[in-house]
Amino acid sequence: MRQNKGDPNKDSRFRDGRWYCDYGGCGKSYLGFKEMLRHGLNHTKPEYKCKYCWREWHRNDVYLQHFERKPDCKRAREKEDEGLRKAAKTAKQPHRPVDSRSRYVCGLNGCMRDYATRGNLGKHQIQTHGKYLKPGFSHAR
Repeated sequence: MRQNKGDPNKDSRFRDGRWYCDYGGCGKSYLGFKEMLRHGLNHTKPEYKCKYCWREWHRNDVYLQHFERKPDCKRAREKEDEGLRKAAKTAKQPHRPVDSRSRYVCGLNGCMRDYATRGNLGKHQIQTHGKYLKPGFSHAR
C-alpha cells in the first residue's frame, strides 16, 4: 500500500502540478486528488446496476441521476416501490384468528370438511362437488 496518499510532496502520482492515474498505463491526469480518485473507479467493476435496462455505474450519484434521465426506468422503479409499500403495509396487519367458531363446514352430499374462510369453502365445493352452496343455507338430501 502506498503511504502518504493525497500529499503532493510525498505521493508519486503527483507530478508537474497534476495528479496522474497509475493504473496499468492509463496515464490520465487531473488537477485535483479527488477527481483522480473518482476516475480510478473506472478501473474497477461497477457496483450499481439498473435492473430495468441493465446499465452499470461506478458511482451511486450517477446511478440515481439515471432514473431522472430515463423515464421508463423511473416509472418501473416507482411501480415496484409502490408494490413494496403495499406489501409492507399488508404484512403489518394482524392475521385473523382462526378458531372453531369461524369454521365453514361444507355439508354438501354429507361432506363434513371444514375451512377457515368462506372463500376456501366455496373453492372446495366447486372443485369437489361441482356446485356452490352459500354458508348459512341448509342443503337437504
